Amino acid sequence: MSMMTAATTDDLALQEWQSNHLPEALRLLEKGLAERETADRWNNWASVQFRCGNSRAAELGFRRALELESQFDQAAANLGALLLADGKVDAAAVLLEKALAGNGMDREQRDAAVQMLARCRASLAPQPQPHSPAQPQTQGDVAPDQIYAGYRPEELSLIREHFCLSSKPTEGFITDCLGVKTRGSSLWDQVQFLVGTVIPPPIPNDFHAEAIEWIGLLKSVRSAKGKYVAMELGAGWGPWVVAGAVAARNAGIRNISLLAVEGDPGHFAFLRQHFIDNGLNPDQHVLLQAVVGARPGRARWPRVEPRNSYGTRPLTGVDAQLANTFELQVLSMSDLLRQQSPWDLVHVDVQGSEVEICEAAIALLNERAHWLVIGTHSRLIEGQLISMLMNDGWVLENEKPVIFEVRRNAPSAEALTRVDGTQVWRNPRLD
Repeated sequence: MSMMTAATTDDLALQEWQSNHLPEALRLLEKGLAERETADRWNNWASVQFRCGNSRAAELGFRRALELESQFDQAAANLGALLLADGKVDAAAVLLEKALAGNGMDREQRDAAVQMLARCRASLAPQPQPHSPAQPQTQGDVAPDQIYAGYRPEELSLIREHFCLSSKPTEGFITDCLGVKTRGSSLWDQVQFLVGTVIPPPIPNDFHAEAIEWIGLLKSVRSAKGKYVAMELGAGWGPWVVAGAVAARNAGIRNISLLAVEGDPGHFAFLRQHFIDNGLNPDQHVLLQAVVGARPGRARWPRVEPRNSYGTRPLTGVDAQLANTFELQVLSMSDLLRQQSPWDLVHVDVQGSEVEICEAAIALLNERAHWLVIGTHSRLIEGQLISMLMNDGWVLENEKPVIFEVRRNAPSAEALTRVDGTQVWRNPRLD
């Protein structure tokens, strides 16, 4: 792309932003970022994400802008405004002071930053709050160690290589540049504004996952040899097996075999429909409404409204006696692994049972699974997985820990988690 073309793309993105055509603005900004990362492009991309209501993506974008250009006053002010809105007053004040110390903002921007800083100081003055370890502690530059994406910058090329289609928007669906269509009626309220649009590549994230998880999936597709075999445990609507199949299909692989396990009946219906919506016949794959456990058995499952209730898990103890539950079969991970070999991908998101089921099936994982992508739900779980899998010769390719907040009287370590983590493991025995 020539410099003239890049400038034109940036100008078009600005026009779309000003016209409130936010998905198209994001697409154009991502196009520019794919060619060359700049602090200004990341700042603009994050600003659009913030307007879309995606504050987590916006925060990551502003931090990336500051990583590339530590004295970028606008990005510092924007991140300060975001953190202030999130109640992180100390961190916001640091960034706003940093922004105002430079001269890179116009009068309107400076006036807004001055007002926000005044709010910070007024909030802090009556009862100063201690710094949280997760917040910036100094007024110095944002160091690379303070930004933990879970992947190396060069690994983003894997996403850009696959998310390259000129997809068309489809009414009722969120469509991505990999070619996956996700039915809006399967998704929660907060993402409904994306329905009927084409979303940009998931850098640093999309509506349901961060880039690290996409990188793990695409590594499994890249290493597949003429056939793609994938399993998703705790599948929800099946985003990972379907995306893996679409990516494999785009890469010329036609022999595809998928297995997905989901307990909730509403989500299981979404799962079957998601296969159909993306050109996959669910009857030609293995879709199971069940629970995954260390051993076969039975479990109680809560009845929920499915569209806004992702993250459910089997009930135990007193909760299992509640009236609004039903019984499900528990399938062991070992029995599922025995159905194929090798598995290019085993994706696990089982709401806190990760260690238990992987430990019970470790011998078969060592023998049959090439890539293991695990959604993690506590720091304790992450440490146990690292100890177990490293001791068995697995290579930790990517990892991003959970974000958690300490609260008194929390019932479990998982209850402290605000944002799930991800671990991507490679089995060198199957390379």
